[in-house]
Amino acid sequence: MSENDKIKTEIETGQNIAVNVRRLASKGKESVKYIIGEILKKHDAIDLLDEIFVTVTELVFNAIKANYKYIITMDALAHLINKTKAAHTIKQIMQNNTLYNAYIKKLDMQKINDNVKDIFEKEEKAGKIISKAQDEKRELTDQEKAEIKDKMKMMKIAQQKEIKVYLNFNFEENDVIIDIVNDAPISEQDLERIQEKRESYAKYHKQGREHEFFIENIDTAESAGLGLAMIDARLYNQNIDPLKSFHIFGIGKKTCLTLTYPLKK
Repeated sequence: MSENDKIKTEIETGQNIAVNVRRLASKGKESVKYIIGEILKKHDAIDLLDEIFVTVTELVFNAIKANYKYIITMDALAHLINKTKAAHTIKQIMQNNTLYNAYIKKLDMQKINDNVKDIFEKEEKAGKIISKAQDEKRELTDQEKAEIKDKMKMMKIAQQKEIKVYLNFNFEENDVIIDIVNDAPISEQDLERIQEKRESYAKYHKQGREHEFFIENIDTAESAGLGLAMIDARLYNQNIDPLKSFHIFGIGKKTCLTLTYPLKK
């Protein structure tokens, strides 16, 4: 039985679908789109495929970025501890919100965010090299292999550290419930900041001033709240209230994004 046939059987028998994601390249996107499509076919809602797929893709990209940012931040913290001969370990810092906030303030978060952006741009270029070779129906050259290996170093690091994204699909009679879980923990302070950013965007949206919100927040060093506000904007455009249907919370050392998507609007 092929993987697609297995997924189709699981959907038809009402089972939940789980997928591990390290990089959402063309093959990964096709797999996610197939799962969503089969779920929507079962519920006679295939017309929602494109809008749900784009939203889920953006959420997965955000989760992968969060994992990369976590890895880079932990490395920066380790460097800071060694450089300053600090009395605390990373474990102690991560378990204490006051310590965490104190140490994070000493890091250049804008530089870390820029680093994550640069990594994604490199991975995108590596993906284009792979796609080009596939389109030309040829093997990768040694030079291309070396370039891809260099541009995908962070993905390899995440794999070695077993840091990944889990994508779960549950479905009820009138809803698809999509969970995106990543291995980067989130602090209570970050949750509060993200919620404040989302609630702020909701006010701007109700006033028809969405463009002002993004102009005012475009240069913020803390990008997670802004990225989720952009997801909220997409959901509002689909006549879905994101503050009721889209939630983010911590589960131990993981972060979970849960989207309840109505199949009948």
